[in-house]
Amino acid sequence: MERDDEGKTDVAHDRGAPLRDVGLHGGRGTVVSAYVPPSPDRQPVPPHARVLADRLLFLRSTPLLASLSDVDLRVLAVLMREVEIPAGGFVLREGDAGEDIFIVQDGELQVLKGHPTGGALHEIARLGAGATVGELALLDAGPRSASVRATRPTTLYAFSPREIAGADGPPELLRQLSRAIAKRLRFTNEVTVRLLQMQVASARFIAFIIFTLSIYAFALSMMTRYATQTASSTLVTVSLMLVMTGAVLNFVRRLGFPVAFYGLTFAGWLRAVTESLAATLAVCALVVGLKWILLRAGFGPGHALFEPFAAINVAAPAQRSVALWLVMAVLYTFHAPFQEFVVRGCLQGSLQEFLRGTYRQSVAVVGSNLIFAAFHLYLSLGFAVLTFVPGLLWGWLYRRHGTLVGVAVSHVLVGLWAVFVVGIEGVLL
Repeated sequence: MERDDEGKTDVAHDRGAPLRDVGLHGGRGTVVSAYVPPSPDRQPVPPHARVLADRLLFLRSTPLLASLSDVDLRVLAVLMREVEIPAGGFVLREGDAGEDIFIVQDGELQVLKGHPTGGALHEIARLGAGATVGELALLDAGPRSASVRATRPTTLYAFSPREIAGADGPPELLRQLSRAIAKRLRFTNEVTVRLLQMQVASARFIAFIIFTLSIYAFALSMMTRYATQTASSTLVTVSLMLVMTGAVLNFVRRLGFPVAFYGLTFAGWLRAVTESLAATLAVCALVVGLKWILLRAGFGPGHALFEPFAAINVAAPAQRSVALWLVMAVLYTFHAPFQEFVVRGCLQGSLQEFLRGTYRQSVAVVGSNLIFAAFHLYLSLGFAVLTFVPGLLWGWLYRRHGTLVGVAVSHVLVGLWAVFVVGIEGVLL
């Protein structure tokens, strides 16, 4: 993930030194049991014993420590320190020295890798509760191989392999850490493969954009001349979308991602449709308000507030107007979901996947929506600008839900209302 890290400080609050007053096994003192049986005659549990009991409960559920005995877990619990990291604070910085190993008790960490020449950091993984970072400190005291940053307030347990060895700690723990390092190296190989696959997919996506927009530019030049001679511009739009859909389907086949990647899923469809319908009502009201303002300002003299037949050219025979209006409305109803598939499912979805950086989601929404607005430039600049606004809303809804169902329904309803009921084209063309 790219991000400007200036101003970020490494703020970590250590809740204190290890529980040194609790003895270790092997003649170093008495091991304090984490279990304190209830008794009315027993004194209150000491705070350090309560902390130790909480640590033991967590450590037993950590995959890294699954093979340790209870005695070994108590040794580790004594040696550990609890560290608080605020959101945005760094646990490790790439290139810094350090020997501590950290276990995530609560919160989330980003593993970030910088470019050798400097610059932005790129996210390569996210880690939650039970995950470990810094295991390479077990092998040598070299610099950290990556930066680690908290995405939200995070609690960590920190310990040093040197302290474990110096305290005659459990050798099984060191073996487990060695296994964790091997697992991390395998994970690194998998990440490398995924990055190579993503690089290939990104190259194909760029080629697709160049190819598709080139076809679109040529088609737009021809369709602009044809639009003034047809009974409705919807015929032009549908024809242009057929060309775009053919190119997109070829792109989808080459990338090889599952269909859910393009928003073709019913997961969460009910909530998506509910929110989309609420947004649709607001947009439809704004369309009426915009046309009223334009009429009051003197644009489109002679036009009414509602003009269902504005989408049909005046040259069309009157007796065919109603039938043609119905045909155009039906064609638009089938055509709008294809637009959403191309713009939101393929373009926006691919940009969200391939881009990196803090604002990649916003860039994906705005970038794909600019192409969506450009689809309507053959009508007029004003109409293209008008479509940009609801397009941003649909892009946000698609990013939020990941399904095309809601945005497709909203697009159909808004389009039918704006073009085939209000007739907004009458004052914009």
